[in-house]
Amino acid sequence: MKPLRTLAAALALIAPLAAQAMPSPSPINLIKNGSFESLTINNRTWTVVPGKNFGSASNTLGATKYMAEWDTDLTSGVEVRRNVAGVAQEGYNFIELDTHFGNFNGATFDNNTLITSTNSWISQSVDTDAGHTYHLSYYYSPRGGVGLASNDINVYWNDALLKNNTGSGSGQSGHVWQRFEFDVTGTGGWDTLRFTAGGTAQTYGGSLDNVSLVAAVPEPETYALMMAGLGAVAFMARRRRPK
Repeated sequence: MKPLRTLAAALALIAPLAAQAMPSPSPINLIKNGSFESLTINNRTWTVVPGKNFGSASNTLGATKYMAEWDTDLTSGVEVRRNVAGVAQEGYNFIELDTHFGNFNGATFDNNTLITSTNSWISQSVDTDAGHTYHLSYYYSPRGGVGLASNDINVYWNDALLKNNTGSGSGQSGHVWQRFEFDVTGTGGWDTLRFTAGGTAQTYGGSLDNVSLVAAVPEPETYALMMAGLGAVAFMARRRRPK
């Protein structure tokens, strides 16, 4: 039939244009508070806070501030900075996981008697679909003026190491942010993303900001190929029809 043949030809012609014209859907970040902006602190200041799990630990029962959506090591918390020893990659705040000892916001972190600091961690669990691919990205920078031995941040997906971020900040006055990206697979339950400080614990360490986890979506070219395939199927069906 002529109409069917015309449809097949039209689909084949518009398929390449569809790749350019079809807008990509806006991905939803499954990581909540990925830029650590939920906590309001004054400009050019920093503080240490526990995570949302703080209520079960005796040393953080009196906490007046906490890091929303993230769990933390409750003996060490997480160090939140705003325009101190660097600037955020996105927004105002960024975090450091080589935390400072002391009393902050009604909580006691590390050991004041021995005046020590501890490498801490943060984690967040997300609900995923089994076998689905998710795209993880985040920004890391070594701390300016701090050597290689103290800037490590390790990244884990369900306890499997994805990356050991490390770098020397010697000779730099602020941040040199780098973006890191990985594809991870969902298990169909609650999967956990965790960042852990490594190296020397001395209250000076690497910085983290702008964490994102989005479900992978087909590229526009995929839709174009689908349309071209439909056109080919329609054309072949037309040719096979008996006269």
